[in-house]
Amino acid sequence: MLAAESLIKRIYEQTHEKINNDDPIVTLLIAQQILFDDFNTDLETIQEESEERLQKMYNASYEKSAVLTMDMASKINKSIEELLQEISKRKESAKKSEYSSLLGKIKKLTMLIYVFIALNIGTIGLLGYFILKK
Repeated sequence: MLAAESLIKRIYEQTHEKINNDDPIVTLLIAQQILFDDFNTDLETIQEESEERLQKMYNASYEKSAVLTMDMASKINKSIEELLQEISKRKESAKKSEYSSLLGKIKKLTMLIYVFIALNIGTIGLLGYFILKK
């Protein structure tokens, strides 16, 4: 009955009231401590499961974002290559305005790449921040 003796000693240290092992309050205090320990264990389990679920959600989101980013970057890169090929075909005969128009399209596509990548990095960063913030 080490727990009971420890409780009796702590109660005496705090209140200077002497109680015995057979006092009903000792049983109640031990029962309360057992319930509190069980609650703590349950709470820790729930927290660990929640953390695991959040980590899985973050990983899935990160992977999807990476795939989408690579897919979009590939499509944009292909569009840029096609525009560059068109420029090179028309370079000799193209008027200055047509060349400027194509160059403007390339600049817009390049800007879209940067915006898309920045948004993805920001989203992933925010998700990571909120997950790891706890």
